[in-house]
Amino acid sequence: MKKFLFAFICICCSVTSTLVYAESPLMIHQTWVREAPPNMMMNAAYMALHNPTDTDIVIVGGSSKDFGSVEVHNTVLDNGIAKMLPVPELIIPAQQSVILAPGGLHIMLLNRQHVVKAGDSIELTLNLKDGQTIPLTIEVKNTLTENPTEEHHQH
Repeated sequence: MKKFLFAFICICCSVTSTLVYAESPLMIHQTWVREAPPNMMMNAAYMALHNPTDTDIVIVGGSSKDFGSVEVHNTVLDNGIAKMLPVPELIIPAQQSVILAPGGLHIMLLNRQHVVKAGDSIELTLNLKDGQTIPLTIEVKNTLTENPTEEHHQH
């Protein structure tokens, strides 16, 4: 199902940036950060991750100059109440994809250091279990006026 969802998202997007880092074979597509109200001290980052290798890749956290802490979270329903729970290790299985999307797995950006609004970019570094890091620049999107699955560019 995850492979189908990943393929569907890639086909539906008119232009999709794909990032492959020399130090890591992880492919990262469709990155975006949801714009939050000015009084909210947290945001969330979303993306599609693809592992084309024969070994699992494990994300154990991250960091950002724009936020005090970065964690992987999953949204779960508990007695009808949505809760965001930390995920100590996000495994991207060999030859598979994992989608980080609203209502499910996502990168939780906590203790915002300054207001970020649509059109801004944030710096985010993903930390892998093997000690590698993956730096990202991710655009902030207003999901009320923009479709975050449309074109995304990384720099």
